[in-house]
Amino acid sequence: MSRKLLLCAAALCFLCAAGRTAVCESPKEELSETSESFAEEISPSDAASLAEKYRGRADFVILDVRTDGEFTTGFIEGAVNLDYSKEDFLDQLEKLDKDSVYLVYCQAGGRSRRAMERMRERGFTRIYNLTGGISLWRDENLPVKK
Repeated sequence: MSRKLLLCAAALCFLCAAGRTAVCESPKEELSETSESFAEEISPSDAASLAEKYRGRADFVILDVRTDGEFTTGFIEGAVNLDYSKEDFLDQLEKLDKDSVYLVYCQAGGRSRRAMERMRERGFTRIYNLTGGISLWRDENLPVKK
């Protein structure tokens, strides 16, 4: 009986370790090297890692879709501001490279989620939405530029 229990415990440990490895080894690591299409939510800590890894690359864009006034209160380093509420938002989207990888955020995640959907409708294929927006980013004490 104790041998069965030991085998069950070992199997459970293996399954837990395998599941954890799959989560930790995210395909986000190779994001610019793949042509795979995605539009998904990303946590602030994962977004910070992504931004650091791809900082300065022409094929990676941090897109802040808040108003100009919100943007001036602080933004993620390297972010480009494109106000989702402006009438020409969709026209401005059309000027962006659809093959780049985008990290999109707003104040709390709602506008950026809608922006991500508009981007998908227009042929953008590699988009991350920052869950919780810059509010959650700040709550996790991640850096903000002013």
